[in-house]
Parts: sequence; structure tokens; C-alpha cells
Amino acid sequence: LKPIARELACAQFGLAPDRPILLVLGGSQGARDLNLAVARMAPRLAQLNMQLLAICGPGKLKDLQRPCKNAGLTACLLEHCREMGAAYSAAEFALCRGGAATIAELWLNHLPAVIVPYPYHKDRQQERNAEALVPGVSIENHLDPAAEQRILQLLSNPLQRRRMSSFLKQVCPPDG
Repeated sequence: LKPIARELACAQFGLAPDRPILLVLGGSQGARDLNLAVARMAPRLAQLNMQLLAICGPGKLKDLQRPCKNAGLTACLLEHCREMGAAYSAAEFALCRGGAATIAELWLNHLPAVIVPYPYHKDRQQERNAEALVPGVSIENHLDPAAEQRILQLLSNPLQRRRMSSFLKQVCPPDG
């Protein structure tokens, strides 16, 4: 997972480097609930001049193809991504699960995020993983309309996103 220059990363995904990019990922299999929430938010994301880089998971592209097109949302939709360093380098914010690898990657890349923990772990490990990065990340346990509104508020506030990123940079050990 090697970070690269943002301009190069954006070019790999056909996205503009002068506009913000929301990275959506739900682990190797994707997360349909994340995809469907983004589909509902697509018109508002387009109004915010956001771009979308979504790693939807195998067989889940259809969740986002039509909603993005209908909203006029610039999007790169992938089933899988081999170049995660580029994906993190391109993004300014993430909407994701809270597995240990994702938490480490967010931290390493100082990428602020809304983490939606996988709801079926009895020990709530993803929620506990995410708690270690608050206030650099926000945690939403359910993607209801109120949570979607909070996500959109974060996405519409570049200063808050920079503060979250700054926190992640401050608490990240220099030796990883």
C-alpha cells in the first residue's frame, strides 16, 4: 500500500484531481448497505461537486451504476481494486467498514472517514477498531436517513475533513 501523488492516482481512475473524491469500500466482498446508501445520496453528492471512487464488490456494480448516472455524479465503479495505494491517495474522505486492515490504511493515509462497522460481529470488533481513530473518523452503526445527513454534512465541510485528517496525522506513529 504505497501512497502516490494525488494527480497520478486520480488519473488511474479517470477522476479530476481538482475535485473531492469519496472512496467507498466494504472489504473484499463489498458492502451492499454502503452501496445503497451512496446510491440514495448520489444526487446530493453531485450537488456538492464530489466524485465517487467505489469498490462495490463482486456482482454489486449495479447498485450504483444507474443512480450515479441519473444524478450526474462522476464515478469510477469497480468490483475490486488492486491499487489500493492509489485509491487512498486519490480520496479525500472514505465511507467504509472498520476491519483492522482498513483502519490501518485510513490511519496510514490520514484519510478521514465515516466507518459503518459490520453489524453481525457479536464482539463488535469493527466498532472497537474505529473508536481508536475518533475524532479522525466518525462512526455510524446504521445507515438511516439521519446518518446519511450527517455524512453529507461532513462531506460539505472541507475544514472539518482537514481537521479529521490532521488528527490522524498527529496520532499516527512515524514508524507505522
